[in-house]
Amino acid sequence: MTNQKPIKLPVAEPHLSVDKLYQYLKGKLSATAANQIEQHLQDCDLCADALEGLSLASQSDTELALFDINRYVKKKSILKKDHAILRDIKNWGLIAAILFLLIFSAVVVWYQANQTKINTTQPAPPTETRAPLQVPTPIPIK
Repeated sequence: MTNQKPIKLPVAEPHLSVDKLYQYLKGKLSATAANQIEQHLQDCDLCADALEGLSLASQSDTELALFDINRYVKKKSILKKDHAILRDIKNWGLIAAILFLLIFSAVVVWYQANQTKINTTQPAPPTETRAPLQVPTPIPIK
């Protein structure tokens, strides 16, 4: 037998809010609500870690940090939409460049093929069929 931990199924209920965790830490909840939170903390490692972290920091520092994190995430998610447009433009530019190269290559190949066809179909320049010029022999003078 192996010593493996049993697999925990995901918790059906949502995670605890920061306010609920702070109310639990300060003891402001009823016994029933505190018991429900304790049961949730036994099943949910994320909320248990969050509670431990919240117990180490002040509530004002935590709220400021959460505000900064949420602002950062919102800013990044908005910028992603803007970059999607730029990415699409870059993709179209790449497609246009590839098409240009293909058309240019086809024109060059077509031009070369036509040049060789013209060179092979032109008649060769006429060769001289005349007899070579004969220079008369000088007549000796007597």
